[in-house]
Amino acid sequence: MEGGNGDIYAVASTQDGKTVLLLTRYDGDNNACNLAKVTVSLNGGGIGKGVYHLTDDEHIYTEIPLFPTEEGTVIIELKNNAIAVLEL
Repeated sequence: MEGGNGDIYAVASTQDGKTVLLLTRYDGDNNACNLAKVTVSLNGGGIGKGVYHLTDDEHIYTEIPLFPTEEGTVIIELKNNAIAVLEL
């Protein structure tokens, strides 16, 4: 995972061949309105097409499509105080 300015936190777990990644962006400045772009990749394999779930000031656990690059990475855009859940 790359991106953000130190205000991005992540936790991941793998079970039965399925990986779930939780990303959150928290900055105590509630006036922060810029998007943080986070690049996500997996060791040993690319990320395929699919969806992730986003919760922020406009979405409540909304499915957002993943558009992987040719290298198998995806870019997730997070507003301040956002949560994204990726099932890979």
